[in-house]
Amino acid sequence: MNFLQMAQRVRQEAGGIAGSATAPSDVTTQIGQLKKIVDWVNDSWRDLQLKRSDWLWKRKPFTLALTASLNDYTAADAGVTDLGEWDDESMRIYRTAAGVGDESYLSRMEYSVWRDVWDFGVKTPSRPNVVTIKPDLHLGFGSVPNDSFTVTGEYLQATQALAIDTDEPDGLPEEFHMIIVYRALKKYSIDEAAPELYAAYRDDAMRMESHLERKQLPRWRTGGPLA
Repeated sequence: MNFLQMAQRVRQEAGGIAGSATAPSDVTTQIGQLKKIVDWVNDSWRDLQLKRSDWLWKRKPFTLALTASLNDYTAADAGVTDLGEWDDESMRIYRTAAGVGDESYLSRMEYSVWRDVWDFGVKTPSRPNVVTIKPDLHLGFGSVPNDSFTVTGEYLQATQALAIDTDEPDGLPEEFHMIIVYRALKKYSIDEAAPELYAAYRDDAMRMESHLERKQLPRWRTGGPLA
């Protein structure tokens, strides 16, 4: 469902809100109670995204080209326009000319340590083996690259706000869009001071969110024997 369809579904399920069953007709010109519906849907989508920091649907891959002697890279350099945060445990590197057969892992390093080790004095360029995330969310490497390298990894996308009728929850599987509707209906029931409705919508939302968590959260893995 897109933004408008979710708002219309909230109106349909709520029943008692003034207007036709297909209202609202858009998400940008509403006033009064229908404007509340639009806002409840948007707020519910935001709340679901922020409920967990490790939703699998928020993970996206990136590829970054490193240039010899350059050691400061932005999200835009990696073609990323919706950066929430980097996953600095997922990054790998290979010499571009050699290809992925040359791939190795990059170890993460806290910025304060990296600054004292790799951003201090003059360093001889070489193959980077560590990565840091700077306070401005730029990426820095240790050492300064001495050649063209390719870095691959993943990032978590920023919290998305719905804006126009056709906007859809980015990454969230279609089968779970009703979670947003049920969360919006919970907000409606609070606005209406209707605890019995709140309980019903809460149960619907919790049931679907439990299924979402099973499918869209990393699975715990147990380690092997110690000896």
